[in-house]
Amino acid sequence: MKPFIGSFPKQKCNKNTPKLMNKLIKTLALLVGLFQLSVAAQAAELKFGGPIDSSQSGTPSTAVGSAILTLDTDTNTFDISINISGLINDLTASHIHVGAPGESGGVIVDIGDMSVYDVIGDFYIYQANGISFPAANLVDLLAGKTYVNFHTTEYPSGEVRGQLPQIEDNNDSLVALSTRGLVNPGNGKASLLIGGLVLEEPKTILFRTVGETLGEAGVANTLPDPIFQVYKLDIGTGTNSVIGENDNWKEGGQQYKIAATGFAPHFDSESALLMTLDPGLYTINADAVQGAGIALVETYGINANGVGSTIASAAKPGPSQTFTILNAALQATGLDAVLDGPGPFTLFAPNDAAFLASFSQADLAELLADDADKAEDLQTLTGILMYHVIGNNIPSSALAQGLNTVSALSGLDFNVTVGPGGVTAQNGNVIETDIISSNGVIHVVDAVLAPFGIASELSSGAQSGSYKILSAALAAVGFDSVLDGEGPFTLFAPSDAVFLAAFTQEELDELLADDADRADDLATLATILSYHVIDSKILSTDLMEGTVSVPALTGIGLNVTLDSGMVSVQGANVTQADLVTPNGVIHFVDQILMPYGIGTTISDGGTTQSFTILNAALEATGLDAALDGAGLFTLFAPTDAAFLAIFSEAELNELLADDADKADDLANLAAILSYHVIGSEIRSTDLAEGVNTAPALTGVNLYVTLDSGTVTVQDATVIEPDVLAANGVIHVVNAVLSPSGVGSTITTNGLTESFSILGAALSATGLDAALDGAGPFTLFAPTDAAFLAAFTQAELDELLADDADKVDDLAALSAILLYHVVGLEILSTGLSEGVTTVQALTTEDLSVTVAGGNVTAQNANVTEFDILASNGVIHVVDAVLEP
Repeated sequence: MKPFIGSFPKQKCNKNTPKLMNKLIKTLALLVGLFQLSVAAQAAELKFGGPIDSSQSGTPSTAVGSAILTLDTDTNTFDISINISGLINDLTASHIHVGAPGESGGVIVDIGDMSVYDVIGDFYIYQANGISFPAANLVDLLAGKTYVNFHTTEYPSGEVRGQLPQIEDNNDSLVALSTRGLVNPGNGKASLLIGGLVLEEPKTILFRTVGETLGEAGVANTLPDPIFQVYKLDIGTGTNSVIGENDNWKEGGQQYKIAATGFAPHFDSESALLMTLDPGLYTINADAVQGAGIALVETYGINANGVGSTIASAAKPGPSQTFTILNAALQATGLDAVLDGPGPFTLFAPNDAAFLASFSQADLAELLADDADKAEDLQTLTGILMYHVIGNNIPSSALAQGLNTVSALSGLDFNVTVGPGGVTAQNGNVIETDIISSNGVIHVVDAVLAPFGIASELSSGAQSGSYKILSAALAAVGFDSVLDGEGPFTLFAPSDAVFLAAFTQEELDELLADDADRADDLATLATILSYHVIDSKILSTDLMEGTVSVPALTGIGLNVTLDSGMVSVQGANVTQADLVTPNGVIHFVDQILMPYGIGTTISDGGTTQSFTILNAALEATGLDAALDGAGLFTLFAPTDAAFLAIFSEAELNELLADDADKADDLANLAAILSYHVIGSEIRSTDLAEGVNTAPALTGVNLYVTLDSGTVTVQDATVIEPDVLAANGVIHVVNAVLSPSGVGSTITTNGLTESFSILGAALSATGLDAALDGAGPFTLFAPTDAAFLAAFTQAELDELLADDADKVDDLAALSAILLYHVVGLEILSTGLSEGVTTVQALTTEDLSVTVAGGNVTAQNANVTEFDILASNGVIHVVDAVLEP
């Protein structure tokens, strides 16, 4: 390092000039010793740092950032400045670890979670001073064997990290001098501390005044709260004027800019100021807010040509582009300091003309005004500006031909397209590229960039291919405003060529024509388009191998398949995936999407389960075509695992074999499959709590139970409900369904009434097994309330007790129960008005009476009819029957 003291430029002098010059030169000469000591002291500070990214952690994260650590080797304390953007999840912890590149090790210093960071959009900023570095790990730091690690909820071991190698310091970093002495405001101006500076060319200077920092080096009686003013000497008049001042360095709007230099004071109460100065003579006068003590005035030359400073320099008259408005906005929001931080950054910089094309002078003045809503205005302005910054260094040479999607610091993506006509960034043209700064690059744009919704993105033409037909169709039905709304949405977008492969130009013209049947045409078009939209954001990276069914806006399921990296939807290939917009994502497809019936949904694998056996069985019996038919259906679909739990491979092969008994096998298979289908659409949301019954296509009832959110059917559990098809719904079940006999229906399915007493009585007497026999049977089933109206609880307990007269009790109970059973299937539709007498299994007569729509059996009212079982029918009665 060397002092920067050179010859003065030639200029006109007055009679006071020689005296002033001699005085200044003598002052500088007297300070040479202190200056040299300062150089030696500065040599004790070492810098470490570099980029932060996922290449060092091995995760797929796209987050990037950087860290600079400045170590004071005299005190083993360090300052650190970090910026990072694009983390997949919230930051849960950050540390400095020991470990060479590619290696992991233990924590040396804890930095903290996101609560200790300043967060702007998707951008995390951290700065701290005077942190103790463990002496035991200094060798690791000096050897490049330490790294910073950033832990998130999705990557608890670290989403991104950055090694901390040593950085060669700038040999010209110390410009002039350091001055140390006593500051005592009680003695007036006689006890100020004054340092001088001579510049012969423009230079960015960091001035600082420290007090408590000296205490770390063992100095006693340090100044507790220093302040300073910077003066410029007008040689022509011999007068000084204040051109800058600072009290607490973090409160001057330059916190991150100063931190990035590596020369930030260690204590918040100390002072620092960055200034870009023209050639001339300058002094810094240090004072104190209160108290007295030893202070140090220091002056450092800084290569401060970061992105923020580059824009500030370009804001002056002369360059090809002018950025006075952008510079004012960056300074007002404090983002100029952020953009002079460690970086790296890429700034898409709107010139003055771009701002004036988007805002009136009055709007700009209001955004920058110091008025009642200043905080709100600056927040709005910050959001606009952050959308122009990427937390990475992207020169034009790094952009691929075609579409490039990048993530701004605001957290929103925007699209940069390289094409034959040049480069566009979202809604702006890039009119000047690759203005290089020390921490990144600037590209000039002719518009203030604005996020697009899905519809605007599509119509902007930023993507490859032409989508004029789709854009026109969306606008015609009013979906353009919907798809530019809050979202999120996923759009599967067919190109013009895809539309023209499915429709003639005349058909498209007719659908969009303003004619007599316009309302019907637009309704048809809306249905088609709605089937291409999902009301959630699904990226290709969200998919797991296999197929998942998701409902389109029509309510009908779309089958989205990931197969060895290739994505398809309803049989259409995704030709370009993941064009991200602020309110969702667009995937481009090579076919118009058409809804599937239940049969095709199963054959196309439209759920997260495997249905190769069910699909083969449906195709063999012809039920796949029936389930793609016009009706509404509900299919309870057993998985492959469900079939293999009750059939061996050999049995399945036999059922499907083309052999002598093929007809019988397929008839049996069709009967099994038909019991899994209801001839209406029943979604899980249609179910009432408890047991719900519906007849399968076999005519035998299925018992569907909703119990605290869990759905079961017969003895199977629904493991994936409501897979929607064009003609019904599919519920995935974990077992093959079997129809229940009359006995099992009572003892296991519970119907819509409570039959715990009847079930216990049938089980105790063995009649449950008998009523599951060949049949047919008709059971008049008394509810629990009916039993308790005829017997006390004590009498029921006695009948069922395992005691000395158990045999007699069960015989009596059997006689009671058998009087409720008829050895025929008697449906309510088979009864005629009046009295029908039938014989119960006790051989006694049982009278069933139909009178004006009411049905009675002996002394009981029939409250529920025709509950079908595989071997008969059940009617619910409100009393125990008596002969």
